[in-house]
Amino acid sequence: MNNLYKGMVLFFICSFTLMSCDKKSEVEEIITPKVVYLAGAEVNSDGNLVAKYWKDGIPVYLTDGTTDAVAYSMYVSDVDIYVAGYERDKKTGHQVAKYWKNGVGINLSDASRDALASSIFVTDTNVYVAGYDSYGYGVAKYWKNGASHNLTEGKTSASAEAVFVANNNVYIVGTENVDNNNLFRMNYNVGKLWINDVPTSLTDGNGISKINSVFVNGSDVYIAGSVQDSVSKIYISKYWKNSLAMTLSESSNTSDANSIFVSGSDVYVAGKEFNGNYSVAKYWKDGVSVDLTDGTKSAYANSVFVVGEDVYVAGSENNIAKYWKNGAALNIKNASISWINSIFVK
Repeated sequence: MNNLYKGMVLFFICSFTLMSCDKKSEVEEIITPKVVYLAGAEVNSDGNLVAKYWKDGIPVYLTDGTTDAVAYSMYVSDVDIYVAGYERDKKTGHQVAKYWKNGVGINLSDASRDALASSIFVTDTNVYVAGYDSYGYGVAKYWKNGASHNLTEGKTSASAEAVFVANNNVYIVGTENVDNNNLFRMNYNVGKLWINDVPTSLTDGNGISKINSVFVNGSDVYIAGSVQDSVSKIYISKYWKNSLAMTLSESSNTSDANSIFVSGSDVYVAGKEFNGNYSVAKYWKDGVSVDLTDGTKSAYANSVFVVGEDVYVAGSENNIAKYWKNGAALNIKNASISWINSIFVK
């Protein structure tokens, strides 16, 4: 066998081997099971709220249950698990905003007044947490690596509900009261988007807005929430793409949009809609609603996460934590009152 022929044979063997390895890697990637992380709370035998998360159904307790605590948001980065929420201080009774990294609590506020961490996002080595501080009437704020950044001054009540970091920008959504000095409008507020601390109004303040979630896809900013109709006073679920509002529910029943996720060109929004007696957990895909529960018991969908063709939604039904994968319900083994606020699939 001449050297040229031997070289050609060796080339084809190597090429076939590399292609086989590539195909094997692709197959392994496809069949590798995803880990489902869930964050929320349960009520213990003493009646206290316990912050916890579940990893593939296995519970991890973040607090000991001797005082109230709730987990509102989670983010998984490599092998690190981050959860944001609050724990009530035993001495002062105030809520302390905090997050847990791999189960270890890190306080973001002191216990001199109430504060809360509602959302967490991790990029590179930076940890961003959005939330609220009860200074004055209430301050919308976020923390970057523990350092506090106020978005409002506390002259009117405000809160930050969600944070997303992309394109070297920090996107935060929430609400700010119109004017606490006007008693006739004290319950009205404006939906807000802050980009690098600069605010943009999403609503006009002629009602109550609930702005709950933000997701950035490329250069597009998606926001989910609900707005009170000025005439009927019901809440109408909506999402915004680059500040342009789109209505999700046009029924005569109150509805809420709690979480938004964008996959490719598809927009998923999780929430709930009342049927007159109970709330129905549901999600919308590109504006088309998908009911997750039958409306015979109260249910809520608080968070949505999409991986490939799989749609994961988390919340509760009949006061028991559960999540749905592609519409199929999966109960969490938990006999007590409980719910899920956040889902992350990795």
